Amino acid sequence: MRTLVIVNATCDLPGPFVRHHQLRVLPVKLVLGDHIFTDSRDGNLTLFFHQRYASSRQPDVEVEVCSADAIAALFLEQWVAEYDRAILLSTAKAANSLFENATDASFAVLRAYRDKRRQAGINTPFYLNVLDSRTLFGGEAVLAWETVRLLQDPNLPFNELRRRIEGYRQHIHCYLLPDDLGYAPDRILEKERPSAGFLEFHLGNMLDIKQAGHVFDGKIEIAFKRRGFDQAFAHLLDLAKQAIDQGLKSPLVVVSYAGDPQIIKQKPAFVEFEQHARRWSVEVMLSMMSATGGVKIGPGAVSLAYAA
Repeated sequence: MRTLVIVNATCDLPGPFVRHHQLRVLPVKLVLGDHIFTDSRDGNLTLFFHQRYASSRQPDVEVEVCSADAIAALFLEQWVAEYDRAILLSTAKAANSLFENATDASFAVLRAYRDKRRQAGINTPFYLNVLDSRTLFGGEAVLAWETVRLLQDPNLPFNELRRRIEGYRQHIHCYLLPDDLGYAPDRILEKERPSAGFLEFHLGNMLDIKQAGHVFDGKIEIAFKRRGFDQAFAHLLDLAKQAIDQGLKSPLVVVSYAGDPQIIKQKPAFVEFEQHARRWSVEVMLSMMSATGGVKIGPGAVSLAYAA
């Protein structure tokens, strides 16, 4: 059976992986005043956005995820006739309305797909599952990677696929490290949480304090604080090394960067980390963070994720 995997644009997978495994990406619309940017994991456009956004640092960007009607249209106009099963992995539902929109769309799709498949000469049922990833950015990429791996077994029943993915997402740890204290990572999933106080913010900037958030099972909290981005990034990699040493659920660590990934690739701490991971036969998947991720946690931010 032909199975389709759909991810959000915030899923920080490299473009070659997305294309090789024929994943579909739901776009996110970013409204910056009179300008509209469509975030769809296009590497060149995303890098342009990061560079432009980093120089302008516009704080009031409106983020619009795919509507239920738009998602249903993609299925009914294309995917129900091309595939027999589909699993849609949404961003953590606490972050935005994508899970709710996709769930509403799934009801419309399951009511209307039969006529579309019949017109294509297909009389078998179409199966669709919508799953809340309970994570963000690099964490979404880890879950999508595991989903693709599970689909290598052609005999895996669809209900069993969902059950395994639901179990797997409970092991995903995702860290968010902004380069700017103005982007507090612990507020991404709690929109009404008050911002840091004036004194705390300016003192933190004076001391060059960086704070990392830890996303786990749909919740987020501050994981640690360090002075200077390089020190904070090195500590983040140390946490990932410890997880590798203790054993991962999958031999994968995803690192994404809100800018040109070559900047991260050349950092000595990252070079040493890749060597450490290689000794354990763990893949380090480095990719560009989505434009939406850059909006949420700022230019120059890092996401790091694994399942442990």
